[in-house]
Amino acid sequence: TLPPTGKDPPGLNAFLVSLYHHYNENNDASLVMQKEGIFCPPEVIEEAGVIGVAEQAETASIATSSGTGKHYGELNMLEADIEFSYPVGTTVADATGLTYYIGGIPYPGPNWVYPPEYWGTYPLYYPGTSVPIELTVTNLGPRAIAKHTLVAECFVLNTDGTNGPNILAPQTQYIEVALGETKVINASIELPIVPKGLNRFVISLYHHYNENNDASLVLQKEGIFCPPEVIE
Repeated sequence: TLPPTGKDPPGLNAFLVSLYHHYNENNDASLVMQKEGIFCPPEVIEEAGVIGVAEQAETASIATSSGTGKHYGELNMLEADIEFSYPVGTTVADATGLTYYIGGIPYPGPNWVYPPEYWGTYPLYYPGTSVPIELTVTNLGPRAIAKHTLVAECFVLNTDGTNGPNILAPQTQYIEVALGETKVINASIELPIVPKGLNRFVISLYHHYNENNDASLVLQKEGIFCPPEVIE
């Protein structure tokens, strides 16, 4: 039952539900899902001595925000980064397509336009060569030991921002990071002969939260690099 909220100010109200997972015998809990619904009590309408609300109301959609699959208690503990090194050049993606820069000389690439969030300058590597990749994972606390499974994947990036073909099979390893420690992980790959264009390198960290080894995704990062077409 909605109590009187007054009319100063009228506006939207948020109704929030949160689900917490209790993951040990101490009844410690992590937030695993959150949903909200929005509704609106209007200001009081006074007309002809009658106090009420407008007789006609438009149907309002309910906005939801879901955190399903993310173990938020662990998310705040971790910091991760992806670093590429020793590229042979750079690729610039913008509203005109792709431009390759090798030895400071620009070479026109395909006129593929990616979503604006992927406009930028990225490391360039030739197909068939090594791509040096270094991952860093830092345990910010308060847990003394952060225990996670790290999965690294690599995809062709479609021009609509979705994943294209998988370039490499997923690489999986178990890591433990002490409180305050930054763990450096070599995730270098041998780049096969792949289509020209942007590629997406994605790392996902999963937290195993019970004796059944069930896991929740707590952190995901991506890095972009580009194998060019053959430049003669």
